Amino acid sequence: MKAPKAPDPYATAQAQAQMNKETAISQAGLNAMNQYTPDGNLEYSQESTWADGTPKFRVTQTLSDSNKRLHDLGNQTEENLATIGVDQSKRMGDLLATPLSFAGLGKVPTGPNLDDPRFAMPTGDVPTFNGPDATLVDRRAIDDNQALEGRLIDLGRRRLDPAMATRRAELDASLADKGIKVGSAAYGEAMRGNAEAENDALSQLILTGQGQAFGQSRDRAQSDFSQDIARTGQFFTQGQTNAQNAFAQALAARQQLASESDTGWQRALAAFGASMQGRQQTIDEMLAERQTPINELSALMSGSQVAKPAWTATPQTQIQPADLAGLVQSNYQAKMQGYSGMLSGIGSLAGNILGFGLSRSDRRLKTDIQRLGELPNGLGVYLYRFKSGGPFQIGLMADEVAQLHPDAVHVMPDGFLAVDYAKATQEAA
Repeated sequence: MKAPKAPDPYATAQAQAQMNKETAISQAGLNAMNQYTPDGNLEYSQESTWADGTPKFRVTQTLSDSNKRLHDLGNQTEENLATIGVDQSKRMGDLLATPLSFAGLGKVPTGPNLDDPRFAMPTGDVPTFNGPDATLVDRRAIDDNQALEGRLIDLGRRRLDPAMATRRAELDASLADKGIKVGSAAYGEAMRGNAEAENDALSQLILTGQGQAFGQSRDRAQSDFSQDIARTGQFFTQGQTNAQNAFAQALAARQQLASESDTGWQRALAAFGASMQGRQQTIDEMLAERQTPINELSALMSGSQVAKPAWTATPQTQIQPADLAGLVQSNYQAKMQGYSGMLSGIGSLAGNILGFGLSRSDRRLKTDIQRLGELPNGLGVYLYRFKSGGPFQIGLMADEVAQLHPDAVHVMPDGFLAVDYAKATQEAA
């Protein structure tokens, strides 16, 4: 059985290219649609062909009579404007030959000078408000705080020390009852805990004594302060009033000087701004006089530009060419799959047959016979069913095998022919 012949890639490519070309020609013909409107017509025609025979088209746009007249008038107007532009360009050459100068405007005005004494701000320190001295608290009474604190702590120690001694004795007895010896780790840990408790009690005693001493000293100081305030209240009120009056008078005088200086500065700035505005106005007028002819010429040039034709969009019809190369390849793949299936079937059949020896292959016993291909030695391979029933099978015909390998054909007792597939599938001598 021979494998399907692979498609020729060059022939396939040429056929695909020819099909693409024919599709493109058909598409161009469909796109060449004439258009007829009240404003004009657009017509396509084939004027010749290209070197390879492809049609060459031309398109003709025709204006209506009214649009043609408007078109001619527009061209004439643009031509006249272009002529005027030529004359104006000669005048502009003379204008640009003279440099633009601002020498006649004089010097640029200068702004007011900050160093001018007329604009000097008041100098010296800004007036400050100083009221009467309010430090009236006599703090000598607080100096007795430490002595008072020492007495309070001494009184507390007289009660606390015996209690702590009793506590240590009870702790020693308790540790001895528990079998904890002096000098052991457990004994040392218990003693450290007791020492920390005693230290905390002493600290609390000191803090309590300090608080009580400070409270008594503070009460004495506040009493003295209240008496001093009462004695000096009238003096403080009168001093505050005098200080406020002096501060207000000094601040008013300084503000008056600052206001007069600021007014002079604002006037100087206004005069400078007016001078600069007048100079800028003169410069703008000079520039306008010089730029006006240039703007006029630019306007003439923009109005006399050559108009480009406005082409009407051509409707586009898209035709997809057939994928000939794909179809050829798909057909080849299908044939190869069928060929591979036949080879697989023949191989399986041959293996089964070789395992059993001879196989009935008489054409007279078979029906629905279809030729599938041929073996390398030229024998045909067939698809068939036995007349006695059963599924389709693939095999050889005994009459054909007898012509190539007579020794592979045997007559069975019932008179029908059988084939030795091992010999039949051999190459011819």
